Amino acid sequence: MKNLEREVVVELSYDEAYEILNRCLQSSDDDTPLFRDALRRLAWAIEKGRLDDDAA
Repeated sequence: MKNLEREVVVELSYDEAYEILNRCLQSSDDDTPLFRDALRRLAWAIEKGRLDDDAA
């Protein structure tokens, strides 16, 4: 199977990003390794963005 992973950039406010993250964390429907990895990446992106803003 071909790896179809691509980076996607979406502009969100912190509130919007946290809302998406919280909804995903409260959902028990898609508890797979891929889903958990996506949540980790989203959380990392939120935190990285906040750290970058604090440093500026």
